[in-house]
Amino acid sequence: MITFRTPYTSRVNNAPTSIADRIYEILKQDIIKGVIGPGRRLFESEVAKTFEASRTPVREAFRRLEQDGLAERIAQGGIRVIQLNEQTVQDLFKLRAILETHAMELACERISEEEIAILNQIKVQAGELLKSKELDHDFTLNLLFELNSAFHDTIYSATRSKFLIKLLVNIRA
Repeated sequence: MITFRTPYTSRVNNAPTSIADRIYEILKQDIIKGVIGPGRRLFESEVAKTFEASRTPVREAFRRLEQDGLAERIAQGGIRVIQLNEQTVQDLFKLRAILETHAMELACERISEEEIAILNQIKVQAGELLKSKELDHDFTLNLLFELNSAFHDTIYSATRSKFLIKLLVNIRA
């Protein structure tokens, strides 16, 4: 049996999500982090039992993982986590660069003073973190990663484009 993390709360708006959303987010993060490795098969009944949910939200979560290109449906039932090759990863980085360039253009037109203040605060925090000699290397890297994510999330939010934000979040993951 697979062990999953605890239910997820959306980082974007801090609102609780549906059961299907929570299952999807947990599976997605576990796939991205390698907790569920490439080639691993997942079955609706097993995941439903683990999450104490019906198969309907699991089926929805599986469908979304397929849409994201993280899994593929298999003939025997369930899904299999895909193995990304180097070319696919390079293509995703190029696509992300194009979309982020567009996001920056939109954000420059639509950003609020509050969002600019948040970006400046993140920049200051990152600078202080980089100057610190007292923190553990891994801890520092994790904090920098979170600050980087917060910086990008703020820019994405400033675009006021829900569709673009969704694309960028999926590609970044």
